[in-house]
Amino acid sequence: MPRAPSPSATLATRLCLAACALASSACSFTFVDGPPNHPSAAAALNRHDKVCTTSRLAPIIDTLLTAYEATGTVYALLATDSAYRNRPLSRRADAALGAGFGALFLASAVYGYVMTERCSRYYAEPPL
Repeated sequence: MPRAPSPSATLATRLCLAACALASSACSFTFVDGPPNHPSAAAALNRHDKVCTTSRLAPIIDTLLTAYEATGTVYALLATDSAYRNRPLSRRADAALGAGFGALFLASAVYGYVMTERCSRYYAEPPL
């Protein structure tokens, strides 16, 4: 019968995932470029050159990270204080960090979806 992971191993895994998420945090803020605000006539005629991001991969990753953080935050809010005994983070700290990172990833996802949609419309419009 498989043994349940110890609370410290579970926390270590969660902290490792959070560190990886932080290191790659806000993918859309980092990797998504919106269309130019005032495209030049030359750029408008040469639209096959990619000047902005149409791929929705970064906002999708941000959405998944938002869901992960939301799940962890809900767990922390619903758990008892005794579930957090002998852990490096308190229940309240875990919930606060989860909510903060969740908000960051959510903002990044929204930004990514908006910018990639604007970019898609930019390339769909006929040149000037």
